[in-house]
Amino acid sequence: MDVNILDKILEEQGLSYEDLNPIERETYNRANFSLKTISVGDIKKYISGMKNSVAIQLADLPDDDPKNAVLKARLKNYALLEAFLTRPEKAEEAIRKQLGKKK
Repeated sequence: MDVNILDKILEEQGLSYEDLNPIERETYNRANFSLKTISVGDIKKYISGMKNSVAIQLADLPDDDPKNAVLKARLKNYALLEAFLTRPEKAEEAIRKQLGKKK
């Protein structure tokens, strides 16, 4: 069974959902809904889109434009975030390749 991160936090504090008062339960439910609606895949898509957007802006600027440094920094940040999010998948893929197995 996949344990909810909020339940894990409550457990670490020695609490359960039943221990929460009505306002805390409402906050818990809103946070829980938010956690369920945003996935890692959603974040990957967003970062990829932002990276492409910045790359296009950068390509359209002349080399001596002062905005170049800012856009390059943003592009690098998005690339690093993307690499961080895809690293486990790439590691698994490399291991499967070495073992000669497919997903």
